[in-house]
Amino acid sequence: AVIHGRDTLRAVLRFDKESRKIAKIAVPTTVETMIGKVLTAIQLAFISRYLGPNALAVFGIVGLAMSLTDIIGAGIGAAEEVMVAQSIGSGDHYRAGSIVQLSVCLYMLLAIPVYSFWIYFIHDFALYFELGDAVAELAKAYIPIMSLYHLVQDGFSDTLGGLMRNYGKTWQMSIIDSLFCFLHVVGVVVGVVAFDCGLGGVAWIELASSAHFGLFMYL
Repeated sequence: AVIHGRDTLRAVLRFDKESRKIAKIAVPTTVETMIGKVLTAIQLAFISRYLGPNALAVFGIVGLAMSLTDIIGAGIGAAEEVMVAQSIGSGDHYRAGSIVQLSVCLYMLLAIPVYSFWIYFIHDFALYFELGDAVAELAKAYIPIMSLYHLVQDGFSDTLGGLMRNYGKTWQMSIIDSLFCFLHVVGVVVGVVAFDCGLGGVAWIELASSAHFGLFMYL
């Protein structure tokens, strides 16, 4: 039994054709995620350094609200990827395109009311965490632009990126995503350092970055 178990373990751990297929998808995605985390940390450091602790607190509280909303998009996105992959595997590309369009519409129908809720209640949400009136007012001005950013990014740009991954373009999409993430952070850093952009300016830079990425993916 021990020998049989050892042989099974060796068979599982053997770097064979199937393992290479898994690595071909997992490695670029892991590298992309690591790059994204590092760049986000750099962006937060510059926001804290040049815009102050209140801006960083707004960034955090609005990010928390958006992350709670992103749960909706995560479920729809997961279902979409499975169904699109099945459609592509069966050669039904028309059905794959229809699923993507339906997923985007469904996401918009669910996300817009939730973002509207946060736009209305973010002030109270910030005060609940005792962040103060100054942070609450900043968050109230910041979140409408960030809601648009998430609608474009999650509902359109990332959807097109996921479709490309389903067609086997994992490495290409990881490079493109990392490049646009880098340009996004560079835009924010240049905005706050060279042009003294406030938090509202940062939000508009993020929205413009997302729109450019979506336009690039569409074209």
